[in-house]
Parts: sequence; structure tokens; C-alpha cells
Amino acid sequence: MTTSEEGKEFKNIFLVPWMLALLSPALVVFTIAFGGMIAAAINDAIENGFSQYTLIGLGMGGAGLYVHYEYLTWFWRLSNVVTIKGNTIWAKAPFSSAVELSLPEVSSLHRVRFTMGVILQVKSPGGSFQFALKMDRAGELVELILSKTPNLEVLDLGSYPEKKDLWKKEPDWALLNAAQKRAEENMRKRDQDQYEKE
Repeated sequence: MTTSEEGKEFKNIFLVPWMLALLSPALVVFTIAFGGMIAAAINDAIENGFSQYTLIGLGMGGAGLYVHYEYLTWFWRLSNVVTIKGNTIWAKAPFSSAVELSLPEVSSLHRVRFTMGVILQVKSPGGSFQFALKMDRAGELVELILSKTPNLEVLDLGSYPEKKDLWKKEPDWALLNAAQKRAEENMRKRDQDQYEKE
């Protein structure tokens, strides 16, 4: 993380284009191998009928291809550089355009489920972005976001703050608990306003 008059910048040093280039040969080899497993399983099912070997081949091949797909899409959907200056946050994925959000407008900070890795999503009416908790000093980044989001309505961090390998600092429980309470109060207020309009 770097700190200056320009703001605070957080980086994911593992999610950079040169890493993709470095791993590309291995990705190609394993993609062919996993694709071959699926092809062999389908061929076995055609010749001998559906069996446990068909399931094993489809399962292993499918799981392998899914892991490859997830890793490759990270370079388009996961921000590897996040910068906070004042009440504005910028996030940039390696192969996607930068996203700029106003922190006071952020309504949700939550876990992304059914995906490989530990990923959080920041949402506001102006857009959204995702980042992995493998970011440099991720706990500090999350807590800084929470300190600048008065209109937060959804906060779902699970047990991540308790995991030192993810949070990389002693959690600020006073800030985290206050943010959770604020989110719940904002959600109740929004629901009440909608009810009164009806």
C-alpha cells in the first residue's frame, strides 16, 4: 500500500498481466488435459453406457475447466488496484476500464458467493466492482471503505475479519460493529420509507 497526498492505493500483486503470461503455457496444457477427460468420459458413455467412470471423467474435467475459467475471468472482473482519495474510490481490473464510485453513495459491501477465492463486491447506484481479499492489507482497505460509507445498507463480511491471513491486521471491531449497525438501521429506514409510500 502507498500513502500520499493523492490518497491511499492498495494492490493485488498476484493479479497482474505478467502472471497470466507466465502461467499461460501451463493453462493451455491443463485445459487440453481436462478437455480430454471430458471427451473420454463422453466417449466411454457412448460405447459402454453411463458408468462411474463417466461421472469421474466429467467431474474431474469439468472441475478443472471451471477453475481455469474462474482464474482467467479474474483479470477482467477483479480489481488489482484500488485507490481511495477523500470520498471517492477508483478500482481497476487488469483488462477492464476503471470504475469510479462515490463512497457516500455505496449501499453494499458483501461477499461474492459460489466463486473460487475470497471475493468482496462494492455496490452503489453508480456501479460496482469486486476485489479479492488477497489485496495488500485488505483489512485496512475494507475498514477505510466502511469509515466513509454513511448510507451503507448491506454489509456481509462473514468471518473474514477473524482470519489473520486475509485481514492482515487486528480488526477494528468498534468500526466493524458500528458499520453493521448502521447498515441495519439504513435498511430498516429504507423499508419503512417504501412501506409508507405504498
